[in-house]
Amino acid sequence: MTQLLLSRYSGQRDVAVGTVVSGRERAELEGLVGFFVNTLVLRARIDQDRHSFDDLLDHVRTTALDAFAHQEVPFDRMVDALAPERDPSRTPLVQALIVLQNSVDMAGDFAGLTARREPVPRESSRFDLTLEFWESPSGLTAELEFTTDLFDVETVERLCGHWLVLAERVVAEPLVPLVRVGMLGAGELERLLMGWAGPGVGVGERSVVELVQARIDAAPGAVAVLGEGGESLTYGELGVRVDRLAGHLASLGVGVE
Repeated sequence: MTQLLLSRYSGQRDVAVGTVVSGRERAELEGLVGFFVNTLVLRARIDQDRHSFDDLLDHVRTTALDAFAHQEVPFDRMVDALAPERDPSRTPLVQALIVLQNSVDMAGDFAGLTARREPVPRESSRFDLTLEFWESPSGLTAELEFTTDLFDVETVERLCGHWLVLAERVVAEPLVPLVRVGMLGAGELERLLMGWAGPGVGVGERSVVELVQARIDAAPGAVAVLGEGGESLTYGELGVRVDRLAGHLASLGVGVE
């Protein structure tokens, strides 16, 4: 779900995100105090024209199972082996993290002592985006952490809204090609189509060709086209070029339709 959203925001079909594992798969590590967490890379190739959400889900499930089967390989070893181009402003391989916190309410046995979870405030984000989920009897609760150097609050709120709309629609229509599944809510779609477009201008039943010709006849000296280099064409000059192109096409046998 998150990879689909990031694919749409970035325009990329190849999307890699990270997730974390406890690193305590061995029984002898369960009683040790320490930090064993390891980061896994989950890579998805998303073809929205061909794939439905069911297809994407199968692909992501297979990728995740393969990654968890090799979870003991340290993330640092992967980075050294792949040797990506390093940028000190971001983490290597992945810049977005997805975490399922399914043990935060488990009370540890500390020889009769009482323990509780205490959130620790952070002055900086660990990744560009970190999406964390907590399981509860009523469902999932989510929290999104982001770097303020890249995103503002309004952008993140809009991103979260798109996530929720996508989730609702792909669940309702899991077999529909992803390209046909929208992520804009009704209010946002109305603003895009109506509010930002401004009032429409009626042109009657005349075609575009007729409208341009009427402008050529009425104001041949007015500027019709501006180029990036500062060059321009008047409507009269545009009409001459159009007639020249039409004559050339007719000489090649181009006719109606």
